[in-house]
Amino acid sequence: MTAFLSKLFGNKNEQKKNGNFFSKDNFYVIEADYQDGNSMLGSIDFAYKNFIEKAKYPWCLEINIALKIENCTENTLPIESESKIANKLEDELLKEIQKIEIAHYIGHIYNDNFLDCFIYLNNPEEVNKYLQTQVNKEGLLRGFGYKINQDPTWEKVEAYFNM
Repeated sequence: MTAFLSKLFGNKNEQKKNGNFFSKDNFYVIEADYQDGNSMLGSIDFAYKNFIEKAKYPWCLEINIALKIENCTENTLPIESESKIANKLEDELLKEIQKIEIAHYIGHIYNDNFLDCFIYLNNPEEVNKYLQTQVNKEGLLRGFGYKINQDPTWEKVEAYFNM
């Protein structure tokens, strides 16, 4: 019933851009310490937890940016200069992806000497083609990999919404 009413009257937590619904930004910092001494730190847009259009964006793009280990602390989190480099690459990739396809950016997590970024897409083909041109691009300050998997219920990011 809630989904029906939201479609009928709109959802105050969603906004329409170019005919497509996006969740209004509501980022929270999340963190955890693991038993092995490593840590996780991230920023997740909690507005997407109850996003009613999830099924229209069933493809999860996960970008994994490698951090220089010597620029990370003992708990695998980056020092400030390393996080700036990784965040800049993430921003550049996201900006281009958003030019190609409607992209719902959920957030990112620093974990185990990587910056993992989560984006949901409707149609991943053109994004995949773009990323193929970038992944081995000469002059990258940090290497990255990516995977695109079907995830119509957004299970990949569900645990982050429950932290």
